[in-house]
Amino acid sequence: MAIPGCECDRLGGLAVIDMGEHQNTFQTFETVRKRGAPWWWLYASTCRACGQTWLVAQEERQNDIFILRRLDHTATTSLLKDGVWPTDLDRYETPLEIGRAAGRSVSFVDVADYPLVHTVTDLARERPGISVSNLASLLNLDLVVANDLARQAARTTGVAITFDTE
Repeated sequence: MAIPGCECDRLGGLAVIDMGEHQNTFQTFETVRKRGAPWWWLYASTCRACGQTWLVAQEERQNDIFILRRLDHTATTSLLKDGVWPTDLDRYETPLEIGRAAGRSVSFVDVADYPLVHTVTDLARERPGISVSNLASLLNLDLVVANDLARQAARTTGVAITFDTE
């Protein structure tokens, strides 16, 4: 039986929701934990209507999506009582991959946009030696542009990137 205002039953175990299209889903959600640095994109919410808890990745730098993973009772208890977070969305690369697999792919008008350098830097810090071709795929960028952004990130922050496009 559907609970008024609750959208949890219509969502699968993993859901991708576009920002701007999320209001109905989130109207009954209450944030119960924030992961904090360095996982700035992760938090947990519980539906006030049905009690379902969700791991939420807010991927706003690239594809403007929310990724929701339904937590079972054990994972919810571990998180809320013991502070043990599920690790499956711990790398920022993972929400980008999920978004790409769900057909979300944003193209920037100004590819020299400084926030992209931050994203390249964060991805290289998570996975030292990440290749330019992988960065281009994750961020939906032309290889030449990804190479330029990677050079900026490596030069200004010292992150390790594999330049496989030369």
